[in-house]
Amino acid sequence: MGAAVAVRLAERLAGQGAYCALVLESAATSFADVAGAAAGWLGRGFAALGNERMDSASRIAWVDPPLWFFHGSGDDTVPLALERSLFELAPVPKHWAGWPLGHSNLQTDSSGRYDAAWRETASVCRLQPKP
Repeated sequence: MGAAVAVRLAERLAGQGAYCALVLESAATSFADVAGAAAGWLGRGFAALGNERMDSASRIAWVDPPLWFFHGSGDDTVPLALERSLFELAPVPKHWAGWPLGHSNLQTDSSGRYDAAWRETASVCRLQPKP
């Protein structure tokens, strides 16, 4: 749920030039959606009992772009469809990158595409003027 915390922080910092890009890895629309995907109505019910919604879907439109979304098609923790939905709600410019890996191992990509995606993000940040 770290991506939800990052989205919340980015929303709070929007318009301040506090960050040059937002990278979300294995992100989801909300905690309730992840719980529902894992345990159906029971998961959604338990998620509703808590105070924290971790609702990135309602916040993502308010963050400053550019945004990068990284996801593994083999992720069995956060379904790919939840991050794709979040991606669709995000402001432009935005970028999607996927790998045939799981939830917490994208950095093990042997093709070099993961490292290249991070280099691309860094190059965009270097080009942005400093506040």
